[in-house]
Formats: sequence, structure tokens, C-alpha cells
Amino acid sequence: MNIGIDIVRISRVEEMLRDPVRAGEVFAPEEMTADIQTMAGRFAAKEAYFKAVGEKRDWKSVLVLKHEGGMPYLVCPEENRAKVSISHDGDYATAIVLIE
Repeated sequence: MNIGIDIVRISRVEEMLRDPVRAGEVFAPEEMTADIQTMAGRFAAKEAYFKAVGEKRDWKSVLVLKHEGGMPYLVCPEENRAKVSISHDGDYATAIVLIE
């Protein structure tokens, strides 16, 4: 079992999203439909995922999406064994990824 955790300042992600080239390097089109808090949570989840797998991969090798009820999930090579939880408070978003 591997665990990764990350915290990010929401304003940092907001600034990154102002650059369409940079945003396109990090997020797939289906991830770009969310509000800034959700986008920051997705960024933190990607970072947490890289920590859990123990290596930096291409940003778009993992997608962070939501089920209809709002619960986040990962689309990645380990998706059947990967769990993610995302939270935000104030100007911070955090995520934890567990890979069984």
C-alpha cells in the first residue's frame, strides 16, 4: 500500500490556469470544466498520486474526475486500486491518494 498527500494554494493554481498552454499541459479537456477550488483539488490530487506511485509521470497520465454524486476518482493505470480524497478550506486545497 502506498500513500501520497499534497496541499496547494488555490491562488497558485488560479494563476497557472491563466496560461492556456500550461493549463493544457497539466489538465485534460474533461478536467477543465470545473470551478477554481475543484481545479486546485485536482492539481493536489495529481501531485499526491505522483507521490503515491513514487515517480513523476506525465501530468495527463492521471485524470481526476467526479462521479455524478460529486465523489472524486482517478483515471490512471492503477485506477482499480487507487482511492482519492480531496478537501479545500480558505485558500488551500489538499488531496490524499491511497494505492492498495
